[in-house]
Amino acid sequence: TPRVDYTVFLHLVPVDDSRKIAQQDGPPMLGYSPMTRWESGEIVDDLHSLTIPADTAPGEYLLLAGMYNPVTLLNLPVSSEDKVLPGDRLVLMRLLFLIL
Repeated sequence: TPRVDYTVFLHLVPVDDSRKIAQQDGPPMLGYSPMTRWESGEIVDDLHSLTIPADTAPGEYLLLAGMYNPVTLLNLPVSSEDKVLPGDRLVLMRLLFLIL
């Protein structure tokens, strides 16, 4: 059971991770089920959305996710073999934006 009600974040960044193109931060389940109430092993479905600016340039981007303590602003550690960037951010997917 988590001891902290972490905040979930999504970041859209260029593949070089040089800046944030878009971001969304918020509690899991819109705050209706604080993490400190979750049971060990419980699976929680959570939906987050991210608005991509209309002026986003064509190119490759990464969609990153993670959680942070809203008091300390420290990211929750993430462990994975190859999909974690510095700062404990998990790469969810690689995106390619094209102009049609």
